[in-house]
Amino acid sequence: MWGRDGDKLKFKAMNETLIQMQIVWFFKDDYTNNFEKLSLEIKNLLGEPKISQYIPIPSDAPSNLPRLTLVYDKFNINIAKNRADLFIDNNDTELINKISNTLIDKSLILIGRVAMVKTIFLDGNINDLKNNLADDKKSIDLKEITIRINREKLINNYKCNNIEIINTGFVEDKITKIKKHGIIVMRDINTLSEELKSYSFSKEGIESILKEFDTESKIFILLKK
Repeated sequence: MWGRDGDKLKFKAMNETLIQMQIVWFFKDDYTNNFEKLSLEIKNLLGEPKISQYIPIPSDAPSNLPRLTLVYDKFNINIAKNRADLFIDNNDTELINKISNTLIDKSLILIGRVAMVKTIFLDGNINDLKNNLADDKKSIDLKEITIRINREKLINNYKCNNIEIINTGFVEDKITKIKKHGIIVMRDINTLSEELKSYSFSKEGIESILKEFDTESKIFILLKK
């Protein structure tokens, strides 16, 4: 199944395009204070969003369901009882730090786990992935191929999941709506969920580990560069 490099696929990554970056702050305990107050704190720091929506969800609903959604021109923020998610198309360190400051300083939320997820588009097609199958399987008419691996790694002295997911897929031009097919790679690097209660990340600690996550995410595990 593997390429000549031993642990790399027979496919060389070409023309990378970052589709989306996601930063996740996982709370040590459920946030039980006023979400509208939290929304105001964020708006005071980041400005008024295009869309601000508080979602009235029953208190016994799962903690990971978003209660607050803020939509800006270049990024979106979802906040649930147990996590905050930032969706953005580039690595805006200043913005990320501002959100960390709001969560930790203004809202007194303890952060026990952090994650960075990047979705990347590469030129290619399904045949590039089929070349890695056993010889007697390469002729099979396949519509999709998905490969997922997790190689645990120590980053900043924290045990981290180091996940790479490779799919066939497409991106759509926002203006022309034309679809371009290729290879979609997701790099998901995060501290372990089972250690959520063991740590309380400072603002500086979050900034430091996200910087390392960003560096690590640029190194593909299976694909060659």
